[in-house]
Amino acid sequence: MPSPTTLRPCPTVPAGWMAGPCLLLLLVWASVPFTLTDMARLAAQLLVLAALVLSLRQWRDCLRHPLCWLLLAALALQLTSWGLSHWLHPQLAERSPRLHRLAAWFFLIPVALFAGGARQGVALCWLSALLALLLLPWTTGNGWEELGRGIGGERVSFGLLNAQHTALLFGAALLGVWLVPANVLAPSLRDSPAGHLARPLLIASCLYGVLLSQTRGVWLALLCGIAAAVVFRSWRGRRLRASALLLPLVLVMASPLGDAVYERLQSESPGNLQENVRVRLATWDESMHWIAQRPALGWGGQGRAAVVRASAGLSDDERNRFRHLHSSYLDILVNWGGAGLLLYATLLGWLSLHFWRSWRGGILPEPVFTFWCAFLPYWLVANGFESFVFYQSGAYLFALVAGGCLALCRGERAAA
Repeated sequence: MPSPTTLRPCPTVPAGWMAGPCLLLLLVWASVPFTLTDMARLAAQLLVLAALVLSLRQWRDCLRHPLCWLLLAALALQLTSWGLSHWLHPQLAERSPRLHRLAAWFFLIPVALFAGGARQGVALCWLSALLALLLLPWTTGNGWEELGRGIGGERVSFGLLNAQHTALLFGAALLGVWLVPANVLAPSLRDSPAGHLARPLLIASCLYGVLLSQTRGVWLALLCGIAAAVVFRSWRGRRLRASALLLPLVLVMASPLGDAVYERLQSESPGNLQENVRVRLATWDESMHWIAQRPALGWGGQGRAAVVRASAGLSDDERNRFRHLHSSYLDILVNWGGAGLLLYATLLGWLSLHFWRSWRGGILPEPVFTFWCAFLPYWLVANGFESFVFYQSGAYLFALVAGGCLALCRGERAAA
């Protein structure tokens, strides 16, 4: 079996006083991103600063690492697109290049650095995020009252920006809980009765979160992720316990929520499109004209908002409310052109190849690699219907999953 190449995020975290505080900051960031947003933002900024300090101390390692070159390419692309927008269409140019927009894709680097090579660090990070997600109905939502309304058929969001973001987070959590048993990251739980009992309860809770938020794009993405996991495990000659998902789903469909799910699936017709579908179709059609005019480097950071303002068939209220195209890929193409989309595809491709080599080399546990195989199509499909990569929820989720997997690639060989 071929061994993977040296799989270090740049740079290597030194043992000593810095490791503990940075892990604590990482757990804070993972635990309170939607409840104490200022605290989470401060923790993220400190983690970036710590990663920068380590990069300067070990700059030779940085220059050899593909992720660092991709990050530099993202910064250069934004500066180039911003400069061209001032030259070619200054009326759309922003005062500053807003480098954080594409740099946010690379927050997985601090996550991977400070979760450490040990599985316990990743386990703590993912567990903190899962608990924060399950508590959303009470920390940012309206508690039992909102849950009751959701089960009765009302679309709920638990206090997040909208229900699409709620669905995205719960869907990813569902894949993670289903595919990665707790004992993979915490071997001490291998024979724990509590672990065996908690897993089906967590699966049911995440499934309810996905369905209560009534987001069809995420439902489709989830089906694609589940199919990818089943295909991969079948190729490996191993079965997945589909009953862990089927039993809660049967119970849901037999409840009042089942009727709401069916109505949601049947709610569109060619002559009666809801606002979210109508706005998407109008802006997507308009975006094609803008992409054709600037296919290489796009229109800069204000491009997608300009497309919305130019879209025919939208009311003045809709033009004022929406500033994006409800598709990460169209947003990237309009703002940064084919170069931006190529950069994003390269990032995902490098990560996937990196994880595959780590799994083949016996370092990345197979359940975690299966999770990535399910998460990748889930993420790709979900972003076709919403601009998640440019929102806090999407940046948080991608950094958490990709950064956690990357941290595990630095560990010891997995047990056979």
